[in-house]
Amino acid sequence: MEQCRVCGNVFSSSVQAHHLQDCIASVQGNLAYLPDRFKHWRTLDEYREKWDFLPYSLKHRVAEQLMSFDYLWTLQDWLNPNRTIAKSQKILAIATIASIYEGILAAVVDTIITEKRLEDKLFDQVRHKPHMGWRFEQLISIARSADVYSQSWEAYLNRLREVRNWVHLNSKQKGELFVWIDAKSYQSLTNNLYKFHRIVEPHFPAVDN
Repeated sequence: MEQCRVCGNVFSSSVQAHHLQDCIASVQGNLAYLPDRFKHWRTLDEYREKWDFLPYSLKHRVAEQLMSFDYLWTLQDWLNPNRTIAKSQKILAIATIASIYEGILAAVVDTIITEKRLEDKLFDQVRHKPHMGWRFEQLISIARSADVYSQSWEAYLNRLREVRNWVHLNSKQKGELFVWIDAKSYQSLTNNLYKFHRIVEPHFPAVDN
């Protein structure tokens, strides 16, 4: 006899594999009924409403990525995986949220260049390059040059960028960066994103969504 790791019931070895498939399917079908303390994701419409100042297509992409991030947060709280899985899952979650920042910054930089809100020398360097051609690191730097945010925000965004580039880091870099990752909770990552929301919203013109 073996115990199902999903529901805790005991079954014979001969039916365990079949039961496990059914059990997992049942769990997936009932995720919407998780207690609120586990369920962090919301509907796409709720995410889109919060980011309504963004251009239409970007708003939809941000909503989808936020749902993915919050779903990972749900799995973390609900399943409480071992440290190795939790570490990999958080890296994936931070990479997801870093992509959200990158998309928003690309739109911010586009607005900055369009409105010529840069020093003449820097404006001459960037004005002929479409925002989609900028690397994340460059977007962070340009927005900082335009006083969109503080130096501490610039450092935070560069940390997120480093996490997103995790596969390209050497062992020493990963070890140093994981100390920073380990100190960040899903809640703090979410709180910071909505602080960023308040910082960048004034930099967008009114849009027809």
